[in-house]
Amino acid sequence: MRRQIVKVSMEQARKIVEGNYRFMMVSFSLLVSRLKRVYAKEPTDFILMDCMRDLNYFLDKYGDLMSEDIRTVQKI
Repeated sequence: MRRQIVKVSMEQARKIVEGNYRFMMVSFSLLVSRLKRVYAKEPTDFILMDCMRDLNYFLDKYGDLMSEDIRTVQKI
C-alpha cells in the first residue's frame, strides 16, 4: 500500500499550534503539545516555521502509522 505524502503549510501549522485538535497517535499528540508550548512563549513566524518543519518531519517519518491523524491534518 502506497502512503499519501502530506505536507503541513504555515497556515495549517498555525491552526494546529493555536487550536484544540485531538490526534489518535500519542507521540504525535505529545509533539503537538510541545510545539504549542514553544509557540505560546514566542509566537513569531520564525518559531512557526520550526513548528511546521517538525510537523512535516514527523509526518514523513511516521505517516504510514497515522492514517487517522493524517486525515485530521488534511481537514485543517
